[in-house]
Amino acid sequence: MVYTDSCGLCKNTLYYTHIYTGGKSMAEEIRFVSGQMPSLLYATKQIVAASAITRAIHRHERFTEMLYVYQGAGQYIAGGYSYPIRTGDILLYNQGDLHEVTSSLQHEIGTLCFGISGLQLCGLPEGHFTKAENGFVRPAMDEIDHMQSLSELIYEHAERRTSYSVSGFTGCKGRVGGNASQM
Repeated sequence: MVYTDSCGLCKNTLYYTHIYTGGKSMAEEIRFVSGQMPSLLYATKQIVAASAITRAIHRHERFTEMLYVYQGAGQYIAGGYSYPIRTGDILLYNQGDLHEVTSSLQHEIGTLCFGISGLQLCGLPEGHFTKAENGFVRPAMDEIDHMQSLSELIYEHAERRTSYSVSGFTGCKGRVGGNASQM
């Protein structure tokens, strides 16, 4: 359910989206400031490889990311914190924070990664999903099948795109070209 309203805290037009988890009546409100919806820049899929990949810790200055762990286990570093992660976890990266995912197994951890621009949630800095003290990992728990399906659907939709541009970097079929640490 999406509708517009205004919030005294933000003094801007907001979108309220109700997220229902586990078929329960619990709903969390997400307020998008200034009446603008965030944009999906890219969707990538980290295929589970024969061996784990070592990447440098990095940051993105112009966008944020959300990842869904579809297979494996490992460590997640974000905003100066380290978390154990496993299949079904949702990982949130705040724009500008150093972050990285590493596998604790012999093979690479499987993730679906979504780059998002224009994220402005009420009460948070631009490009932030959460406050550091609230943590950066959200387990899907009872909703793991739904989160897997939704993540795959978003990825497949992005794969069908013919081309797009991200801050001068051009990609196609749902992937961003260039070195992510430079973005």
